[in-house]
Amino acid sequence: MLALAVTAFWLIFVAELGDKTLLLVLLLSARLSPLRVFAGAALAFLVHGLLAVALGQLLGLLPHAWVRYGSAGLFLFFGLGLLLRKPEGAIDAGLRPGRGPLLTSFVFIFLAEWGDMTQILSAALVADHTASLGRLGAAIAVFCGAVLGLWAGTALAVAVGRKAGRWLPAHVLQRAAGACFLAVAGYTAFVQR
Repeated sequence: MLALAVTAFWLIFVAELGDKTLLLVLLLSARLSPLRVFAGAALAFLVHGLLAVALGQLLGLLPHAWVRYGSAGLFLFFGLGLLLRKPEGAIDAGLRPGRGPLLTSFVFIFLAEWGDMTQILSAALVADHTASLGRLGAAIAVFCGAVLGLWAGTALAVAVGRKAGRWLPAHVLQRAAGACFLAVAGYTAFVQR
């Protein structure tokens, strides 16, 4: 169970580094209270983590071979997508915050993260490990690892904030995340049982 939580943490952390969501956190933390931006984003990621685990529970009802190869296919698809697509551009600097930093951050991150690859892959990890760890064990491990990975990325983006935000090499992070996804796809398809 711990190994799955650690895998989920690193996979989600690395995948999210070059993503638009953390670029948005970076932008918001440069203009609003960093602590409130973190709190709003962390809450949005928590809600998305719960949704991903619930979806993974439903997928876990499918035959294990389907889930295993489907998960490997998703990892492969997203890995290739990260390697082949153009790096994400900067988020529009003209965004006007709404009623407060916490609510603004929550709403922006919640909407930006909806259906994101990390949410889908968290669900796939739960489904893929349900047979070996049980429904509750897989859900807890992936939820904890994925949410902590998202929070770690958020903390990094908030800490970097305004000063280094424009200097982060998003394309390098994106390519590293793509390579990680390809490695996990191969492991899921050929090594993991």
